[in-house]
Amino acid sequence: MKINLKSSLMILFIVVAFMVIMPNMVNGATTINATETSTTSTGKTVSWTYSLNSNNEIQDLVCSNVDSISGTITIPKTIDGHKVIGLGYNAFKNCYGLTGITFNANITSINKYAFNKCTGIQSIDLSTSNVTKINDFTFEDCYGIKTLNLGQNITSIGNRCFFKLYWSNFSCLT
Repeated sequence: MKINLKSSLMILFIVVAFMVIMPNMVNGATTINATETSTTSTGKTVSWTYSLNSNNEIQDLVCSNVDSISGTITIPKTIDGHKVIGLGYNAFKNCYGLTGITFNANITSINKYAFNKCTGIQSIDLSTSNVTKINDFTFEDCYGIKTLNLGQNITSIGNRCFFKLYWSNFSCLT
């Protein structure tokens, strides 16, 4: 069987284009590097990537520098002029220096593994958000949690969401 050089080059072009485009895609949306940053309670800068939904809102906010984060963070209401409504897959995964999180009222969704293995987290406050569902594995292995405020909006908690938490450490559970 003879292979046509022109066909081979076309296939090679398609494969290379696919490899370049796919890493920049999240759930079918292009990942954008934010121009705005946030600051933690210890003065550390938080850099972000995100994707936009059809309403031009940030649906999958992800911290792009988890290795340099320490302290507590309030999830911003807007970034680059876009309303932040959700945290993405692995948003802060393995962010060992993160000690606390406060969610803004715009937040409606937290994707899987968002805070997975963030062992330094001591406090989570969802009471100011509009999150109704906490997805699978979201806070798995966050065994440093001592204060958890779920608020009144949570109607569903995913599989293994709080797996490997030391419940005896809790000082406040609401």
